[in-house]
Amino acid sequence: MIAEFIQYTKEFVSFNTWMSIGLYWLPMALALVYSVWSFIEEYACDMKNRNDKYYTPSLTVGTILGRLVLSVLPYFNIPYAVFRAFPKLFESMATIIEGICNIPLVPPKKEKPNTDKQY
Repeated sequence: MIAEFIQYTKEFVSFNTWMSIGLYWLPMALALVYSVWSFIEEYACDMKNRNDKYYTPSLTVGTILGRLVLSVLPYFNIPYAVFRAFPKLFESMATIIEGICNIPLVPPKKEKPNTDKQY
């Protein structure tokens, strides 16, 4: 009975090890590689464009922290890695999500048409 329990434990640990590699470590590695690569690209772009008159930085502390958090969190790193690995495949879904998230809290004021005719 003890030998069966030990054998069951060994098989269970082996299964969990491969499952954790496939469901956590591999997506985390892919997401971290993408995050570091995009950080390098955006940093180089910001360094090149920082002397322009209308320069707006594309790389912020929030961007870096957000990418790192999404890469490390267990349930979020899989979709993050998939969206980054195959962006064209999920482009329409990302456009829909972006459209929903870009709704302004305070919409612009609509100007009334000028009905007073001045001659």
